[in-house]
Amino acid sequence: MADIATIFHWPPSVTDV
Repeated sequence: MADIATIFHWPPSVTDV
């Protein structure tokens, strides 16, 4: 199962690149 945060970067964070 892919992480939602990985596919949809939300909230947009500079660390979540």
